[in-house]
Amino acid sequence: MSGGLFLCRALGTMVLLGAAGCSCGVGADPAGTSNAAGSVDSGGGVHFTPIANGTAESFPIPVRESADTNETIESASLAGSGAASFQILSQFPIDVPNGQDVAVEVQFAPSAAGTFEAELLLQTAKMGTSQISLVGTGL
Repeated sequence: MSGGLFLCRALGTMVLLGAAGCSCGVGADPAGTSNAAGSVDSGGGVHFTPIANGTAESFPIPVRESADTNETIESASLAGSGAASFQILSQFPIDVPNGQDVAVEVQFAPSAAGTFEAELLLQTAKMGTSQISLVGTGL
């Protein structure tokens, strides 16, 4: 598979790569800090704690570089059917030192009851785009 997009699994983190070869990139760190607003599962997906619709909670997603190099997150965007229920609060660029977590803060604000899913797309300087799944439930 040369030059195509594919998923790569490294250290329990799923990332979407823009080129062949599995040197991976940044992803949500399951060993990173969780709080009352959310957590990162063992596959690198982010789950926000269920909240009442019409309210909002922000979660600083712990992100780590998995390719043993320093990286820079240049920008971020949201995609998917539930993207309107999430907002990126962090300012970019964000330097990601090798072996250290940094936070990308995302807010979940459901406008109705139900489950909302989106993808957080992190554009990096060296590794291209990394993808993190977001799931939140409005009550």
